[in-house]
Amino acid sequence: MKWLNKGITGKEVLIIDGYNFLYGYFKEKTKDRELTELREEIINKLLEYQKFTGEKVILVFDAYRVKGSWKLENVDGLEIIYTKFGQTADALIERLVKELTESHVRVTVVTSDYTQQQFVMGKGAIRKSSREFIEDIKNTENKISDKIRKNKGDLGNTLSDRIDKNTLKTLKNRFSLKKG
Repeated sequence: MKWLNKGITGKEVLIIDGYNFLYGYFKEKTKDRELTELREEIINKLLEYQKFTGEKVILVFDAYRVKGSWKLENVDGLEIIYTKFGQTADALIERLVKELTESHVRVTVVTSDYTQQQFVMGKGAIRKSSREFIEDIKNTENKISDKIRKNKGDLGNTLSDRIDKNTLKTLKNRFSLKKG
């Protein structure tokens, strides 16, 4: 998979076992919602996470039982890989980890699969459970919300909130003279 390694510009990559993370994130909500809708929501959360943290994210979905060839999508820098028929996400993640760590890239893998975690650590990568990463996502969302609130407070809602007092006084005097 040298093709993917060429697209890695940083020295840190986060690889996520897509369905493992998705089912950990949504738990009971998966029964009433379409899988496509849940995938889209996860992708949007990861895009936000990637943009805020600057960390390269690769999301791998298992297409083990789906006929057809593998698919690679790049959505605003987020790499989304659907494995080929007969290939598990675990097998593809293992190949990615091996290749990237051999290229001296710092790799973190998000999965709650014990066997996968053991492989990841054995290759010198960092493992993170889906539960731990869900907390990372929530913390990132809180930081983004705080930043938005702070920026709104800094800018104010009106022109008078954003200009200095002397300029405001001058403008008020000018406009009040014109009315009279």
